[in-house]
Amino acid sequence: MSLTKWQNVPIEAPKTLHYSHKIAAADLKAAGCLLLTIRTREIKKKHTLTPLTLEAIIRYNSAMENLLNPELLIGAGVIFGLRVVNMTLDTLRLRMMARGQKPLAFLFGVVETLIYLYTLSAVIQNLDNWVNIAAYSIGFGVGSIVGMALDERLAVGYIHLRVISPSRGALIAENLRDQGFAVTEFSGRGRDGMVSMLSVSVKRKNARKARSLVEDLDETAFITAEDLTPVRKGYWGM
Repeated sequence: MSLTKWQNVPIEAPKTLHYSHKIAAADLKAAGCLLLTIRTREIKKKHTLTPLTLEAIIRYNSAMENLLNPELLIGAGVIFGLRVVNMTLDTLRLRMMARGQKPLAFLFGVVETLIYLYTLSAVIQNLDNWVNIAAYSIGFGVGSIVGMALDERLAVGYIHLRVISPSRGALIAENLRDQGFAVTEFSGRGRDGMVSMLSVSVKRKNARKARSLVEDLDETAFITAEDLTPVRKGYWGM
């Protein structure tokens, strides 16, 4: 699948290659060009190739060679993997900054920068290698998702749960306290009457347990959650 026979044609300087210069379709087929099947109708009709068509053929052939080259595929795989790690750390770093986790934010930032510079330089050195560019771009998206999932798994920091229950606020508060959670109760008025509002600040690793307890006691309870940065330490339980 080589176009060695045609690579001496001065494609980079189209002015020296006039459209009147004809290349026989039979010769092109003998050269084993992959793009022949795509341009069959044009070639059969005109039996000629314009300089732009020839350039497209050479670029297409080069791209196919890159795709089938094991070394280039391995390199693209490395770029993809490092980019996933890079974006995972970037997502975690932003979450740690929002929660005031300075040491973790610093560590993630240093490692993330080193990986970013390496992968970016590997792609910029050969911008004609679309496999590397695709691996770099896809790794960006995958890394963002992995970072979000890992953040939920690590559960670093604190979270504030706000629970609104129409009729079982006191029961929910009592059960949460029995499980070691600190609860502050408020009364409020909604569209259908009085409601109980519960403020529960817990460690992120315990948030799922607290939420499940509320849902088991009152399926109609409205629950919201938001990240929390404590100013002074209090009672967190568990």
